[in-house]
Amino acid sequence: MAALWCFIVVVCCVWTVSGEEVEYSLGGSEVTEIPTDIPLNVTHLYIHNTLISELGSRAFSRFQNLIYLDLQYNPVSVIADDAFSGTLIEILGLYAINIGPSLPDLSSIASTLKALVL
Repeated sequence: MAALWCFIVVVCCVWTVSGEEVEYSLGGSEVTEIPTDIPLNVTHLYIHNTLISELGSRAFSRFQNLIYLDLQYNPVSVIADDAFSGTLIEILGLYAINIGPSLPDLSSIASTLKALVL
């Protein structure tokens, strides 16, 4: 009896607007860098289960209204010191990523950061 294996890659991009909040969600894809089609006025950004391994210099700076960033379950191992510069991030989710024993430099969002989820 032959075994039949089926692999499903789920790519999910959801963009919703509610009042003044703009949410963008991306999960389960083979994306290796921050997508360029994210709306510039995004306030809540969810990027889960991708192949993004590095957050470069000013990776999120074009999202000046960004207050919530969730990057859980990504193989991120390098985060530039200024990756979050130019944002207003209040809640940063870095749960289940591979950043090692030390946290990235969060001084660029120190004045707005209210919660760090590890």
